[in-house]
Amino acid sequence: MKFARCRFYPLAAIACALLPVAPLPAKDSAAAGLRFDSAGVLDLAERAHKINGAAVPRITLAQADADAILAAAALSEESPSLGFSDDLYGCKTPSRICSQQHEKKLIEATGSAVKRDGKYLTITSPGGAAATFVDWTQTGTPTTDGDEETHWYLGRLDGSNYHRIEV
Repeated sequence: MKFARCRFYPLAAIACALLPVAPLPAKDSAAAGLRFDSAGVLDLAERAHKINGAAVPRITLAQADADAILAAAALSEESPSLGFSDDLYGCKTPSRICSQQHEKKLIEATGSAVKRDGKYLTITSPGGAAATFVDWTQTGTPTTDGDEETHWYLGRLDGSNYHRIEV
């Protein structure tokens, strides 16, 4: 079973969500692009939240916000807070073509902030800094299983300036 992890990247307010835990290419490989375990990525699955070694600042919530959080429906693996791309896109069955069509519309809606160039998904901040996610495939051998990672752009998270990426 693969589990989802949610991570946030501060550059250009990028949110990366639903990361399946799987073997990855070399972390510091130039061809790998930005990885979800790269420096500067906030892993919301970790108990101690840090960015580049510094603790993420915490603030006190307004009582109304705290009450709204406590009143929200409980989350579970069967009822996550963020749906998967096929649910969001309305694909009847998992389909690369369906995902590509919907991703293209969401990317077009960002103007020039998000670009897809084959296996490269790049998000550029207003200041010009870019974060690139690289799709990859590792073919199987007679003694090992193959694996792959594809990044899908899912638009902005409601109520924030974060972009959402599914892997």
